[in-house]
Amino acid sequence: CLDDAGYPVRVDPTVGYTTIGATGSNLATDTVRISRSDTPSENGTLDSISFYLAPNGTFTYKIRGVLYVNSTLALVGNAGTEKTATVNSGENQWVVMTMPSNSFSGGTAYALGVWIGTAGGWTSARYDADSRTLARDDLIYASTGNPNDPFVVDSSLTNRNYSIYATYTAS
Repeated sequence: CLDDAGYPVRVDPTVGYTTIGATGSNLATDTVRISRSDTPSENGTLDSISFYLAPNGTFTYKIRGVLYVNSTLALVGNAGTEKTATVNSGENQWVVMTMPSNSFSGGTAYALGVWIGTAGGWTSARYDADSRTLARDDLIYASTGNPNDPFVVDSSLTNRNYSIYATYTAS
C-alpha cells in the first residue's frame, strides 16, 4: 500500500521499447534475435525481459531472454530461464522471461534479445519503424546453457524497433 510506503517510492525501471508495435514480422526458430540498442539511465541488475508475441497459428513456443553489450556483442552474464507455452493465433501477449541478476551500467548501450525455439513453425513479433536494427544469429535452441558469446551476426534488418524491454532493479 502506498500509504505505508517509504518515500520516495521507486517503481522498477525499464529499458527498451514497451509499446506494442503496429507491424508484424515472422521470426524463424533456432535463432537468437537482438534489438540494438538501448541505454539504461542508471546502473542496475536485470530482473526480466519482456517480448511481445503475436502468433499467426497454433504453436508451442520455447524462448529465453538474453542481454548483450551493443558495442562488442559480448553476452552479459547468462541467458534467462526458459519460458514455454502453447498459444493460438490471436492470443497476442507479452512473454515475460525471468533473468539472472546480470549487472549492467547506466550509460552503456545494450542489445535486448530472445533465443527462440518453437515447435511447429515461425512465431510473429511486433515492431515499429525507427533507427534500430534487429540482428539474427542462427543457433540451435537449447533450454540450458548460453548462446554464442560474442553474438554472431548472420543477418540483420534495419529500421525495426521490436516490442522488447527489460525490467531491472536500480543500484
